[in-house]
Amino acid sequence: CQPVAEEALVFTVEADNAPFSDVALPQGGMAVEIAKAAIAQSPSPLDLRLAWQSTGPQDAPHEAYLPTPAPVCDGVGEIPMLCAERFYSDQLAEIVILLFVPVSASRALEAPEARAGLRFCYRAVRDKDTGEEIRPRWLVETAAAASPATSLDVCFKRLAAGEVDAVAADEFRGILALFRLGLTETVVPLSDPLGVDALHVSVPKTHWRATAHLYRLNAGLAALRRSGAYAEIVARHTQGFWARVEN
Repeated sequence: CQPVAEEALVFTVEADNAPFSDVALPQGGMAVEIAKAAIAQSPSPLDLRLAWQSTGPQDAPHEAYLPTPAPVCDGVGEIPMLCAERFYSDQLAEIVILLFVPVSASRALEAPEARAGLRFCYRAVRDKDTGEEIRPRWLVETAAAASPATSLDVCFKRLAAGEVDAVAADEFRGILALFRLGLTETVVPLSDPLGVDALHVSVPKTHWRATAHLYRLNAGLAALRRSGAYAEIVARHTQGFWARVEN
């Protein structure tokens, strides 16, 4: 008899998160192409389908999210429910977090020691089921005074009003926001990163094939890195992003 075909792997994907995921980007974006290539390289590869969500993975109705930040699950800033109920894949992509400040304050804040107690605003990411904020390690470990907002636009409005001293954002979202809001002459990113974040695939532990799917994905990711294909995908999408910004 013929074996029963396994159901395709379905990921819910954030549709407006360039260069990592966007329905309009080549291959669906960096993280999407990495996930597709990893699954194709993995033992017993599956068909992969995407369910695009314009509001982001925290509002998605499906079970597997791509890409998503992972909570800190080692006791430092731990979110017990998220850590207990979700599996997270190996890292798909790394994000550099920068502080965006007024041009007039940039020189004084370039030295890391000058940032102690700095008030900054950041875009909060919340889990769709619990409403818990997924706080990345860079945020948990910072000594600055941080306040969440629903969007970077809100953060930059707070910066203009003097309610905060800086905006913390990944380099891609932050630079795009400066261009979108017409702030490129008045706000600049500091050169020294505030921290580093990472994107993963998240699967509930209740999913009947969760561990098998993550094994496939992680094995494929390792193969991509060994072959050099991972670095090529990252470089191509990063260069394409900056080329679009400059134009």
